Amino acid sequence: ATALVLAIPGCGQPAPTSSLPPNAANVTSAQQPYTRIMSAPTSGFTESENIVLKTDAGLASAWKTVHAGVPGNPAPAIDMVHNMVVLIALGQRNTGGYTVRFDSLTTENAGAVVHYTVTSPGPGCMNTQMITSPIDVVSVPRIDGPIRFDKTDAVNRC
Repeated sequence: ATALVLAIPGCGQPAPTSSLPPNAANVTSAQQPYTRIMSAPTSGFTESENIVLKTDAGLASAWKTVHAGVPGNPAPAIDMVHNMVVLIALGQRNTGGYTVRFDSLTTENAGAVVHYTVTSPGPGCMNTQMITSPIDVVSVPRIDGPIRFDKTDAVNRC
């Protein structure tokens, strides 16, 4: 995965940035539409995970983990014949100020690349003093080939 560290003046969300692979000129890609299902500062995912869900059963199982097993939180209804769900979990962090954000899904040759940004607080930022576990979940058109994840790191400077 490609990683860049950005120093952004002032607080707020930095613009996602990612470097292209060395053979980018030889890759034909197309950005796919997506629908954000959920983005939250806390979830039941204690470890960092990048998951592609292609079945109702898989989504239901992951959704239980998203909500830490608390009943009354059914998985969203997604047409899994034509779509899939991308779940990006950052895992536990000791403070607030961390976010994970799906940026795009691009198709390349027979597969796809999920581009996402992880933002962490810079030195001196005032953050919530609680354990967080950021997550971002989106629905995208189904891709049956291999899917890889391309992470961009960003730092908020306060």
